[in-house]
Amino acid sequence: MKKVAIVGTGLLGGSFALALRDFFSGISITAVNSTTQTTERAIELGIADKGSNLKEACREAELIVLAAPVTVILQILPEVLDYITASAVVVDFGSTKYAMCKRVAYHPKRGRYVALHPMAGTENSGPDAAFKELLIGKKLIICEQEKSDFDALDTVRYLFGARFSMDIYYIQPDKHDVYLAYASHLSHLTSFALANTALRKQYYEPDILKFAATGFRDTARLAKSPASMWAPIFEQNKEAILEALQEYIDELNFIKEKIQNNDQREIYHYIEKANRIAPIIDRLTPK
Repeated sequence: MKKVAIVGTGLLGGSFALALRDFFSGISITAVNSTTQTTERAIELGIADKGSNLKEACREAELIVLAAPVTVILQILPEVLDYITASAVVVDFGSTKYAMCKRVAYHPKRGRYVALHPMAGTENSGPDAAFKELLIGKKLIICEQEKSDFDALDTVRYLFGARFSMDIYYIQPDKHDVYLAYASHLSHLTSFALANTALRKQYYEPDILKFAATGFRDTARLAKSPASMWAPIFEQNKEAILEALQEYIDELNFIKEKIQNNDQREIYHYIEKANRIAPIIDRLTPK
């Protein structure tokens, strides 16, 4: 593999490129972005060697990585498959999978596409946020592996599994989107809501956030995530997110009622029940 095209050289796409250079010599990486400034910055940072348009980049590359917002990926995925050579491999890094897989279910080159989701990220965005360690040792989800050609799957397993040391899981796309609604998307919604609540109060009490401590920082950190990435995710995974959000609202209403009624026994048990998440959090925390 010598020629790679990355559509979207931000946090995920840029980090993938930097890691790729660490493991493979002589790689040529072409960036495809919505702005020339992003491409120029990616070249300055060593993420890409050159920029190009989508059609030319796809025709030349052996591996095409789609790391743009999910609405962009959904729009261009069939077009990308139209452009590629018979032996090229296409992967996407989107946080939703059902719509992607459905979009190309009957495309004649469906076998060249492997639907991926690397479980890695930060609240930062753009080429400057990229770092080569981001993907190393993390989890990787593959959806509808049975619809991808064996050699395309083999390329992905070798690259992400053997070289990037990622743990690979196989999940069907509908299940993926439900799982991610609870395990990722809801936490971002919660952070956005907390940030907007505090900012609204700050309008009337300008000093209030001077007293924000680590709890606020840790919970609100995800609110720095870009709207260009998350608004499309909420659109594409609407049904699963609404289900998760309603259950979360029910939890908030439950504890609100207990606090209103000064029901200390129930509040105590509610917190104790939540404490059971501790070993799960410990397993998720990097050593």
